[in-house]
Amino acid sequence: MIPLNNMIRNLLGLLLVSLLCAQSANADAPIDIMPLPQHVTLNGFRLPVGKSLTVHYSKLSSARLQHATERLANAWQTRTSVETKVVESDESKAALVISCDSLSPEIPAVSADESYSLDINSKHAVLHATNEIGVLRGLSTVQQLLASDKQGWYLPGLAITDAPRFSWRGLLIDTGRHFMPVGVIYRNLDAMALVKLNVLHFHLTEDQGFRIEIKRHPELTAQGSDGKFYTQQQIKDIVSYAAERGIRVVPELDMPSHTVSWLVSHPELTTGSEPVILERRWGGFNPVFDPTNEAVYSLVNDVLDEVTTLFPDPFFHIGGDENNGIQWTKSESIQKFIKDHGLKNNSGLQTYFNQRVGKILDHYNKRMIGWDEILNPDLPHRDVIETWRGEGDISKATKEGYDVIRAHNYYIDLQRKTDTHYQTDPEPEGSVGNPGHVLGGEATMWSEFVNSQTIDSRIWPRTAAIAERFWSSQATKDVDDMYRRLDYIDLRLDEVGTQHKKYVRQLLEHLIGSEHSKSPLEVLENFVDACEPVSGLPRKGITSYTPLNTFPDVVRVDGKIQRHFSYKVKSFLDAKTFNEASSYSITLYLLKWKSSASLILKISNTSPALSDAATLAYQLNDAAALGLEAINYIKHDQIASVAWKQMALKRLKLDSEVRNNVRLAIIPSVENLINAVKIEK
Repeated sequence: MIPLNNMIRNLLGLLLVSLLCAQSANADAPIDIMPLPQHVTLNGFRLPVGKSLTVHYSKLSSARLQHATERLANAWQTRTSVETKVVESDESKAALVISCDSLSPEIPAVSADESYSLDINSKHAVLHATNEIGVLRGLSTVQQLLASDKQGWYLPGLAITDAPRFSWRGLLIDTGRHFMPVGVIYRNLDAMALVKLNVLHFHLTEDQGFRIEIKRHPELTAQGSDGKFYTQQQIKDIVSYAAERGIRVVPELDMPSHTVSWLVSHPELTTGSEPVILERRWGGFNPVFDPTNEAVYSLVNDVLDEVTTLFPDPFFHIGGDENNGIQWTKSESIQKFIKDHGLKNNSGLQTYFNQRVGKILDHYNKRMIGWDEILNPDLPHRDVIETWRGEGDISKATKEGYDVIRAHNYYIDLQRKTDTHYQTDPEPEGSVGNPGHVLGGEATMWSEFVNSQTIDSRIWPRTAAIAERFWSSQATKDVDDMYRRLDYIDLRLDEVGTQHKKYVRQLLEHLIGSEHSKSPLEVLENFVDACEPVSGLPRKGITSYTPLNTFPDVVRVDGKIQRHFSYKVKSFLDAKTFNEASSYSITLYLLKWKSSASLILKISNTSPALSDAATLAYQLNDAAALGLEAINYIKHDQIASVAWKQMALKRLKLDSEVRNNVRLAIIPSVENLINAVKIEK
């Protein structure tokens, strides 16, 4: 008799083979990259890639182009495990010919032409663009195209003409609630470049932290940052690092609300009597700037005088969101000011504040952006609205002639499934506004529930699909193909240095403890992949002091294994005839999860950090057992009793209960299997 552990190990090996075969079955797909180019034509050629990447810079060369080519070679070296060097060559001998018509400004222009063309045959690949930024976008495509077969590494023969659909393709990183060290910003800029995002929205101030050095007012960081902030030199380095990758950096200093970190050192700038203390919780808080106090504008001007010199981009974000107005309403002097100036209400006062700050930004040649709360008929039309509360605000703002950036439904911190974001277009269909005013969109990574270790996993790989929505044709909507290609980009992101995959093992090692350090981590990862966070559900009791290293912090959205399981079940049940191979594959998945659940239950007895996972392990063990019973009924074409089905669905409902913001992701598929079992009449 074969021992159970050996049998499970053998079955898991067969499962891996079946997964590889499934991936091979998709080999006829045109190209496995994100975002998809606007136009692609395959020509059947194959360009071999060796140890040396021979490059010829046609027309002109530059440090930016050379560095980009070196990054391409480094990524390929990581993928191939073969030392890859860039060697400049004559055009006739070069594998990669880069034809660039002109240099780009050191800081990318808002209106930069990002188009490129790429032609690959059996002799060389020719990449052409009108400027360096277009070349950078083309090199991101080349970087992803590298493939392999039994003959070795190669680039597929094709012709691409490509350009972005939207000029504004951003990622917001919130460093106010949880500070993100410079290294976190760098590696995410590299990932952004890979998927052709071109704006880093740098959220620098919050109720929990003032994150940028102001030399004229050192008290802002001394009292408002816990010592965690970026020096001005670090900011310059980040801007330069981004620019070399064709990415603009737009800062946000949130005001007049979300300003507690300003006010702890300047309590005289608010109207409330309550003490102002740096916040450790999340939400909207009462202390805000007093717009009737001239000293507010003096401080804001001092800060902007320094900050605007650090960020050369012509846009500047002032936030403007979530002002509850409680202090303004309670203040007799503020209400008198509103009445005396004909401002009607608190909203009118905030518009007054925005206009004053806007004039300061005008002085520094900056164009103001704010969240959709700033939208008001008195707002200058040169200002930009970033919408986050609904599609109606997009229509309203564009109809009134304002440029718009869409963030609504791109809130990746809420941990919604990738297809939800992918099927959201920056220009809503049937909009009554003016779509020509939609500049593009931004994925927003608010940091209440992430730290520097886990943030990458909440951004990637889902944001690659959002990047495709911003870049590719509106007609690119195939969700199944998006998910297929997302598995490839998941690996490519790892090559450029993101920690979205590595952190899983690191955190699992912490959770299981030293006593169980030899436990098979791949089995624990299987358990993690059977679970998912509950989208949009805030985690209770979390503050800026909370260590984010518990089981809910390791669980990810759209786990690859459970997603593949879902596909397997769907195709198995949709088939008109019984498929033995599919049945066997589903059985392997379920056995795998029973095995991982058993290991979790064993380890959790002496690993208190896994207490959250123990109940889920019981649920997973039961759900997998129910799935095995169902597949066995179907396999043998047996008829189950009504009582069995009622019992199975009742147990499955219990198995679906949420535990500390986590639930089993496989429940719907197991339920489909149960419902497919024939029941006695």
